Amino acid sequence: MASDMVYLEIFGQPMVMLNNQAALDLLDKRGSLYSDRPHLPMAADFSGMGDLTPIMHYGEKFQFGRRLMNQALSARAVSKWEGGIAEESHAMLRLLYSDPMKFTAHLNKMAGSIVMMSMYGHRVVSDDDPYVNLAIEFMEASTNAITGRWIVDFLPLAKYIPGLAFRKQAAEWRARIPDWVDKAFDSFKENMESLQHSSEDAKNSLCGSLMITPDGSPVDPETENRVKWIATSGFGAGLDVFIMAMALNPKVQAKAQKEIDEVIGRDRLPTFQDREYLPFMECVFKESLRWGTPAPLSVPHRLIQDDVYNDYFLPTGTICIGNIWGILHDETLYKDPESFKPERFQGLDPQEAKKLDPTNYVYGFGRRRCPGKNFAHSAAWFSMLGLLSSFVISPDIDESGKEIPIKVEFEPGAIRHTKPFRARFTPRHNKVADLLSLV
Repeated sequence: MASDMVYLEIFGQPMVMLNNQAALDLLDKRGSLYSDRPHLPMAADFSGMGDLTPIMHYGEKFQFGRRLMNQALSARAVSKWEGGIAEESHAMLRLLYSDPMKFTAHLNKMAGSIVMMSMYGHRVVSDDDPYVNLAIEFMEASTNAITGRWIVDFLPLAKYIPGLAFRKQAAEWRARIPDWVDKAFDSFKENMESLQHSSEDAKNSLCGSLMITPDGSPVDPETENRVKWIATSGFGAGLDVFIMAMALNPKVQAKAQKEIDEVIGRDRLPTFQDREYLPFMECVFKESLRWGTPAPLSVPHRLIQDDVYNDYFLPTGTICIGNIWGILHDETLYKDPESFKPERFQGLDPQEAKKLDPTNYVYGFGRRRCPGKNFAHSAAWFSMLGLLSSFVISPDIDESGKEIPIKVEFEPGAIRHTKPFRARFTPRHNKVADLLSLV
């Protein structure tokens, strides 16, 4: 087929992998035809995850959940979480200062703390918070369940064959659903009446904004169930790729830190209000998304009626997958795509800037695009800025003082994480400790 579409059939099921313009033309511009999801028995039927909004068929139930998400995750709503995001980011920086070798654990704790604060109004105080651990477990399980790679997802007859490996895995996941989905939400509900009067964190949380009504009356059961499942979707990718990129690209790091010093100085920590004055930092943020590509492939879309694209016939039921990694590493769009070059986003006219902006791709496509974009942007950008304002990030050194090489390697999975690597975090100046002690 055309170079921007790759067609194949698996057991008679037509599928297309969409690159570049085809992904935007079909999944975005023809969203009314391409917004359904294929049925994923592994997740929906066997694992008990059928209420996950990302895998729902396009219909009233999905649209209702989507309206709730858009309401709770708007730019205005997310701005209420900026104070909490800043507090958790500062806590992470303090942990890095005192124990830099455990940077992965510190980043995970920060990510979990931000999610618990924003979704439930729950503040994490322990390094081993049970709700954070459950959220991480569910993120890993659900992203594995919805990939469509399980035999029962593309060979329906497999559900009648006993003893296949997918059954054991699905049973393990289903048994964990009450812990993963219900525990944090039930805790929020138990405290909702008192929290309604005393806790700004709770009222500003996603659950609070959707569950606490102006007159104090309870929401209907369907709304409550939707909110409960929406809240489980808050955990996203971490900052491991950014750390790796900075350690491997000291000139980029130094350029960003020069901008930070010119705009912010060294007498205070950054704030969200600094963002508009840090254009190169914005380029670093975009390049981190492009170079690392958190989710290489979009969740599959399903065509609901026959369609034709560039003279090629696509039958009803065709499964369409956006090749996000392929788009963001296409040499015709991004010169030298394997190199980390934030400068590629500088000096572009508005049309070209929009075309190359990786945020058009990393959050999915069309009516299925992730509504948590504003939230993800705020948390990731502020954390990146805090790291660069306080530390020089570099490869770790061995006992002889020689740098330990960092290999650009990723763990397999629907969400990409780097394989373990060692990095060093050196305070940039002698005021760092004092600044971190004040927040």
